Amino acid sequence: TAIRQATTKMADAGVRTIDYASGRSTSLEAAVRRNMMGGMGLLDEQITQANHDALGCNGWEISAHANSAPDHEPIQGKQFSDAEFAQLNSSLTRRIGTLNCGHVAFPIILGVNSPQYTEAQLQAFREDNAKGITYEGKHYTGYEATQKQRQIERAMRVQKNRILVSRSTGDALREQTAQIRLQMLNQHYKAFSKAAGLSMQEKRAWGVRYTGNVSNTESQKRKPVLLDGKTVETKMGSINLRKVRGYDSNVFVSEKVHLESEEIRAFVKRTHKAMNEWGIPKKYKPQIQIIGYGELGAYGSYDPRTGVVRYAAEIKSQDELDLLPLKYSNLVPESIPKFGETERHEMWHMKQAVSFREKGWNITQQNYLKYLKALRSECKIRLDSLGITKDNIGEVSLYADTMYKHGFYDEAEAEYMVHKRGKE
Repeated sequence: TAIRQATTKMADAGVRTIDYASGRSTSLEAAVRRNMMGGMGLLDEQITQANHDALGCNGWEISAHANSAPDHEPIQGKQFSDAEFAQLNSSLTRRIGTLNCGHVAFPIILGVNSPQYTEAQLQAFREDNAKGITYEGKHYTGYEATQKQRQIERAMRVQKNRILVSRSTGDALREQTAQIRLQMLNQHYKAFSKAAGLSMQEKRAWGVRYTGNVSNTESQKRKPVLLDGKTVETKMGSINLRKVRGYDSNVFVSEKVHLESEEIRAFVKRTHKAMNEWGIPKKYKPQIQIIGYGELGAYGSYDPRTGVVRYAAEIKSQDELDLLPLKYSNLVPESIPKFGETERHEMWHMKQAVSFREKGWNITQQNYLKYLKALRSECKIRLDSLGITKDNIGEVSLYADTMYKHGFYDEAEAEYMVHKRGKE
């Protein structure tokens, strides 16, 4: 991620902590994350202000969420005039959307836009927050539970740094002690998160340059072994691929993509899981090519002529997906797929091709356009039977709406299956 890249570069320059004028010192990992997320918050604030002015709005509404911090809980979900909001925001120690605040303010027209949350819903947030949990005899509010998570994550980063220092000085005993403490913290983190009903955020516990046990076996697991490659063509140009060792179905990655072994393995697992979901026989396992979005020009693609599926490397996580609109101005947030949807979408295209193969088709370069015409005709009939029209296809997704209106019914059907049928 961008946070990890920035942290690593600063660590390589010898920076380990960030000292503030207040006298407070913060770990490099936490400081970089806070700075970058705060910067994105300020950017979002400026964009939202421009939208406010363009739409002729005269007020603001603050979003609401569970487990709010005490300083923002009384004002979340409320509407304010421009003047009231400016005065309120300037009076807050933490402005809305900054310093780890999870709220956003969006523009409204007072008297026209109804509040997104009723008072009863906001009261339920407050009550659930206060109720919290009791863990090992101690009560935590919902917010305090999230802060306990942050505390454990910080402690895990400390132990990871101690492991690195001990390793560099050859102090095996201290390294072993830190490893044991880290394992205990990991167990505590999992147990506490489960008891609190909170999702674990392991990335927050990431330590710069920490790679765990450094045995040869583990090192090989982290770093994929790349073999001889080949050059392929996409609509964006030529791409050099390298084959990844260890897969019965061929897996390739672009030379410009840097993935760990586990990340590559996850692409393969999600692909096979989607095949199983759609009932595709294992004999049709595709060749997988993982390529940067800028090289591929799409989130994914499946070619029925070759049986090759291509994925943008950025679909490996929701965090990476959410950053794409910041990297590519042609993308809008509404068009970004959710994590795991691309593999299911492309495997539905494989399902479409398999159904034709099992009817006797041999899909080649020569009959590819004929295949697409026949496929789209069948997809249109199926969509019609489901009551899907140009007037309601937009309820599936923005992409489905665009594809349907251009006559690409195979794409619209794949989107329907991923967004509708796949969630039933």
